[in-house]
Amino acid sequence: MRKGSWSRLQFIRKWSWARLQFIRKWSWARLQFIRKWSWARLQFMKKWSWARLQFIRKWSWARLQFIRKWSWARLQFIRKWSWARLQFIRKWSWARLQFMRKWSWARLQFMRKGSWARLQFIRKGSWARLQFMRKWRSARLQFMRKWSWARLQFIRKWSCARLQFIRKWSWARLQFMRKWSSARLQLPWLVVPRPIIQLSSPSTFSLCERLAEECMRSVEVLKRAHAQGHGAPRARHEERTLNVIRVNPDLSMNDMMLHIIRGINLPTPSGVSSSDLDSSVKFEFPFPSVEEAQCDRTATVRSTSSPEFNESFRLSISRGHRGFRRLVASKGIRLEVLHKGGLFKTDKVVGGAQLKMDALENQCEVREILEVLDGRRSTGGKLEVRLQLREPLGGAQLQAVTEKWLVLEPPPPSPTQRPTDRAPPSPRSGPRGAPPPSSSPPKYRLHSFSLLHHEKEGVERKSHRVLHGWLQLGEHQRSRREPPAELLLQHRELGQRLQWQKSQLERGSPTLLQDYQAVLGRFVQGLGDSVKKFSSQGNREAAREALGRLKLVEAELESLKRKRHA
Repeated sequence: MRKGSWSRLQFIRKWSWARLQFIRKWSWARLQFIRKWSWARLQFMKKWSWARLQFIRKWSWARLQFIRKWSWARLQFIRKWSWARLQFIRKWSWARLQFMRKWSWARLQFMRKGSWARLQFIRKGSWARLQFMRKWRSARLQFMRKWSWARLQFIRKWSCARLQFIRKWSWARLQFMRKWSSARLQLPWLVVPRPIIQLSSPSTFSLCERLAEECMRSVEVLKRAHAQGHGAPRARHEERTLNVIRVNPDLSMNDMMLHIIRGINLPTPSGVSSSDLDSSVKFEFPFPSVEEAQCDRTATVRSTSSPEFNESFRLSISRGHRGFRRLVASKGIRLEVLHKGGLFKTDKVVGGAQLKMDALENQCEVREILEVLDGRRSTGGKLEVRLQLREPLGGAQLQAVTEKWLVLEPPPPSPTQRPTDRAPPSPRSGPRGAPPPSSSPPKYRLHSFSLLHHEKEGVERKSHRVLHGWLQLGEHQRSRREPPAELLLQHRELGQRLQWQKSQLERGSPTLLQDYQAVLGRFVQGLGDSVKKFSSQGNREAAREALGRLKLVEAELESLKRKRHA
């Protein structure tokens, strides 16, 4: 340790002495350099300052000489330019003065000539215009006279023709009304009560006709019994079932009627007894949107907790609207029961209810007794409401209605009736054992069963369309416009003809069957000729119809031949 410390101390001493000698030499060299550089810089500055002073003196003198020469030249130029400008202005002003004098004189001459020519033109124009106005007024007066005369003649002829048309139309209408009234009195289907006519489907027309005929027979039985002095005939009740279409004819397709009928034990707010409840019902129907909801309110019924409102509200709907369909399926109509406040007090909500509308898909009338809730808590009160549409949203609502029908039994024949009451036999009659031949020809001729059924189905389809359009009318229009009687009369005629022909062929007479086969053969031949004729004329619809009838008759003829050979 001692040897190491001593060598380290010797090293530090030598290094410090060498460092001190280096710093001294470097400081002396630096001092010499600075002195030389400062002297050289001082000499340079002195020389540069003298040169700069000489340059500035020479530049300032040259600039002074240039400014003096430039100012003198500028002064000379301004003097010459001002003199030339003065001469130009004088000449221009004199020329302008001469031009103005000549132009003013020419303008004055032109104005004089123009005014005179204009005056002459106006005089001529006014005269020509006066002549034109006179001629135009005269022509207009002549035209008005001729037009008024022609119009008067036209109105006279039109009035006379209109009068004649109204007279003929009124006479024809009077004759039609008389005939129609007579035919209407003869139609038995009018005996059917009006609600059945309004609501029955076309498929039940035949049943209604049979019931009408039965009513007429019952009336005849009563008249005959009264005329013969008998007592009332025996009667019994039978149940008859009719399929009817439920509609509300007083409503249009885009109307819905909400009836708020009554409240039952409605809740009361705190501090109010049931005998002091002044209640009303407010509803909200969010269609076409929540912002444009249809809202209204019933009148206030005072001093009872079971009020009778009996108010109806007509709401506008759109049956094909998607929003209305979603509203029917999910939401419904919101109802609120309110208690009327006193002076300076607002009405207070005591409960609410939600009327569902999903039942309108299959029914045209929904009657509900809704439970009044306070939030989700039951209050014990109820609200009776009814909702009506013209037709259900899902289609027509068919309903089977069963009614008790009074049937009269005809009285038995009187035992006191003598054989001398019969008419004496005619000398032309046959033997006694044979029945007397009918002196009157048959009521109908033989026809094809297939064609009769085809025509009857066509009449039923047509009557269905006509009746559906008639049911779409309002109550007032239906009362002034009855269903067409021609279709019903035609339907009844076809039914009677089918019944008569069926009764004739059921006898099984060979001669009658042979005649019936011959009739069908003639139908086949005639329809075949019609198909060829319509095809050659290019009438495809008529040819297709005739071909369909031909196939029906051919099938009926083949069936008849098989039955006869069997």
